[in-house]
Amino acid sequence: MIIKPKIEKRYYNSYHKSELYGVFKDEVVTWLNPRISGFLIDYMSIKSATHDFGIEGLTDYSYLITPAFKALEGTLLEIGKELGFKIEKYGYKIGVMFNDENLEKYYNEVLDKIDQLSKENKTDIKHWLDNIRRILKSLRHTPAHYEGEVKDSLTKAFLSGDLIISTIDGMCYLLIQNKLFPSILKKKANNKAKGIDLRIG
Repeated sequence: MIIKPKIEKRYYNSYHKSELYGVFKDEVVTWLNPRISGFLIDYMSIKSATHDFGIEGLTDYSYLITPAFKALEGTLLEIGKELGFKIEKYGYKIGVMFNDENLEKYYNEVLDKIDQLSKENKTDIKHWLDNIRRILKSLRHTPAHYEGEVKDSLTKAFLSGDLIISTIDGMCYLLIQNKLFPSILKKKANNKAKGIDLRIG
């Protein structure tokens, strides 16, 4: 492995949650918990440092996007909690929690009974939720596992990392906009009562 320094004395642990606003929609950043935000900031830091220093000769560049893997996994668990799933009951196993039976029960007992949501919105929500297991396998398991896909260049690795970022943003924004996250509704109400900007998490 070769690390090529290009810029002297750059510090990459100084990223702050506020910088996520340039990558994610405001409502999503407000919702993200500190641990997930930290993983995302780590990913941004590694990507920035790699751009400035350069790394060559790795057998697999997937290592560099590990924080993005963790952020995706954490996000899906938090989505499960927002939708009312008892994540402890499923041993924090996303594939088990978002199984067909649980999703169908959620659709029948919760989603389909929300009158203010249009048929199109409900279809979009179901599309995202139905694909959670595929998303996890494709974006997390496939590159992370020993027998998974090798990312043999920086470009391939960061394309995957950036896809994770856009997936988190798109999925969460849709669910937030359709008022399916009780925690952010409560936070908005509290912030409004206190006269606090929504962007303050």
